[in-house]
Amino acid sequence: MYRKIILTLSCLLISSTTVFAGLEEGLKFYMQKKYDQAFEEFSYLADEGNNIAAYHLGLMYEGGLGVPQSNLKAAEYYLKSYQLGNTTAASKLGVLLIKGDGIEQNKEQGLELLKTAGRAGDKEALYQLGEIYVEGKDVPKEYVYAAGFYKMAALQGYAPAQHKLGLLYLLGRGIPQDLSLAFKWLARAANQGYVAAQHDIAELRTKSTTLSNPVEAYMWYNIIAAYNSNEIGEWAMAQRNELINKIQNKKNMEIAMDMSRKWKPITAEETVPESELLEPTPIIPGFNDVDTLRQLQERNAIILSDGSPYGIRTEELETAILNKNTIGIESKISELGDNGRPDAYTFWGKIVENRLQDPKNAVKWYKKGAQKGDVEAQYKMAQLYCEGKEVPLEPTTCYMWLQIAIKKAQSPFKELVTEAIKELDSRLSDAEKAEGLKKAETWFTQKSSKKTGFKLF
Repeated sequence: MYRKIILTLSCLLISSTTVFAGLEEGLKFYMQKKYDQAFEEFSYLADEGNNIAAYHLGLMYEGGLGVPQSNLKAAEYYLKSYQLGNTTAASKLGVLLIKGDGIEQNKEQGLELLKTAGRAGDKEALYQLGEIYVEGKDVPKEYVYAAGFYKMAALQGYAPAQHKLGLLYLLGRGIPQDLSLAFKWLARAANQGYVAAQHDIAELRTKSTTLSNPVEAYMWYNIIAAYNSNEIGEWAMAQRNELINKIQNKKNMEIAMDMSRKWKPITAEETVPESELLEPTPIIPGFNDVDTLRQLQERNAIILSDGSPYGIRTEELETAILNKNTIGIESKISELGDNGRPDAYTFWGKIVENRLQDPKNAVKWYKKGAQKGDVEAQYKMAQLYCEGKEVPLEPTTCYMWLQIAIKKAQSPFKELVTEAIKELDSRLSDAEKAEGLKKAETWFTQKSSKKTGFKLF
């Protein structure tokens, strides 16, 4: 009988050159499909507290890779990996719990695990949440929520989510129908080599009277046929050959063939321009709405581990955390923060606080983010000064940061900041509020004049 999954988080940090050499060997064996050797390396490392190794053991058991297939064993290793701080493992475990195949089914807990991983930025978890709300099996069918989850994953370049988001735009489900946006997202997935999106574009361009474009359809059929030797490739070849008769203009035919010859798949990162990453995050009740966010903030439950928006690979992050050697990553964070991405400072502050268990050092990063204008960091600084955690208990400085944050805050932080200001308004004296406002005014003055060496504290 599968034991009850207990959701706890205990970051076990191991520092050993032998461990890292073993991890590199294990990952190399895994990629080479030498699963016996990979299993040996990962088993030792998992026992030593390495979450990446435990995660890969989960993958091996779930897929039957070099070991007897067992969702029960996979769930145990995914749980261990998650307890060691790997939120991607939470996503995998959540899917298993929802399906209940080979383990005791727990849909409610599975959904919460997916949300935990999704809040940490795990693109597969966000995609799976979109699928759940589209299908409406374990939750009420809600296309608006699905579109939001798909978009959060799609902005990370996740091709399956880009494909599904394109279809929702095409059909106008959960979001206004927009054919231009539909084809934009479908093309982003297709250009990564995602066959399902290539198929749908080709079919739409062939069979729809209003969206017909034989040249583009021919290109995608030709690409599918060239890159797939299975049944889908054979089908695409037949569809392409049928189109030849429909493209009567010889020049158009040459264009179609030239386009398909020049096509090469692009990376996920190349599909989404940086400007779109700055767009407001979709707000989804029970996931990242103001009430849920408040509860998570109170529990300090947001464990953000996805570093892809900052050019930090998961393996790089986990190795740095285990080795307690974060100099390289901190250099990247500082460069980003100094060049218009203050949210990078806030991201790293969360990692330092939650994963490295160093709240005092985390304050330094939150302060950098706050000084550079990141609203979440400013809200965090306000919390720290109101609670007296790692900084002096200074309600007027707390009030200052809230007044600064409210200027540019967007949902859901706008509501949190507004509520916090109202709460302090009822507790502070007029003199204290005036002092907090004066500090905020000084901050804005110094910011606008771009003076250096300014210190409030």
